Amino acid sequence: MATAKRLASLDLREAQATNAEDQRTIRELVEQMPGGFDAVNAFVRGSIRQALMAVNQSFDHEFRQLVTLLSTSQGSQDEAPGLEVAEALPRLLTGSPNMPIVQKTIQPDNTTPKNYGSSSS
Repeated sequence: MATAKRLASLDLREAQATNAEDQRTIRELVEQMPGGFDAVNAFVRGSIRQALMAVNQSFDHEFRQLVTLLSTSQGSQDEAPGLEVAEALPRLLTGSPNMPIVQKTIQPDNTTPKNYGSSSS
């Protein structure tokens, strides 16, 4: 996303080329185009926007498919993990030290809870 933000404010007037002669030639060609640098900048930003929208749509579609698959997978309810997994997973995914550490678990088969962590209760 940082790259996309930089590209959103891209101004080809500030572009540089390794070869000074190439840079001069490119500048002259762009300035001769209808609209010059403003038009080329708008074209580049529009192209980047279209590409970002296409990636977003693809991601959104695949994300919805995965959520549906996870919701309808065989055994998703029958083989649910213990409560400690459901509570600890957000902490693992975010790496947030502020989320509470789970000390006990309730097994899906209603067996006696197991103790975890350093505190005793």
